Amino acid sequence: MSRQSIQNNQAIPSQPQLNIKDLDSAMASFRSELEHLSKRIDILPRVGKDGSSECHFAEDLYADKEEAAEKVAQRLRDIKGYMPLAEREIARCSNNLSTISSDKGRLRDDEAITQYQDALHAQQYHYQKAVERRKALQELIQQAEQLLSKANAKKYPGKKPEKRFHPPAGLLGGLPGPGVSMAAPISISPAFDRPSLPRSELGDLLSLGPLPAPSAGKFVP
Repeated sequence: MSRQSIQNNQAIPSQPQLNIKDLDSAMASFRSELEHLSKRIDILPRVGKDGSSECHFAEDLYADKEEAAEKVAQRLRDIKGYMPLAEREIARCSNNLSTISSDKGRLRDDEAITQYQDALHAQQYHYQKAVERRKALQELIQQAEQLLSKANAKKYPGKKPEKRFHPPAGLLGGLPGPGVSMAAPISISPAFDRPSLPRSELGDLLSLGPLPAPSAGKFVP
């Protein structure tokens, strides 16, 4: 091996080989990110060409949407890289099916034939799961591309939105839809002080030990 070849091999860092569990985990995580982006798109308020809106923090919501869309676009490139792995898994299961079927045809022992038949059924199951996994991956990629197109169609006018006011996290899941006024200030109910027992009554309660649970409305795990 030449010195140049050795240097090239040393320059390429070794990467852990991906497996099917990695793919399943990546798909589940990506679905959550798509759901997050979809929610950010759905709560976007209407904004005029001059940036005016009935929602005081409209620019922040558009900034959240842009941030979520950028993450999805980056993850989409990673997810597409799993497609060769999904294809290889199908090819592996298909090859195993052919091998088992071929070997089974040459058997004469009934017990061995039964064992090979069981192995054949198991491999058919894995093959079907591999085909379904590839289809799910293709649909997930298509869903992400459509969602990114939808996100790109809803742009903040004139500039890239910036975060100025951070709305409470609880509002992000339940903002009024487009066209609904949000100009009214948000009222926050004051916290109620928990009543305290006199020390004498508290001592009496503690001496009773644990109280029995009420019969009505009992939680059943």
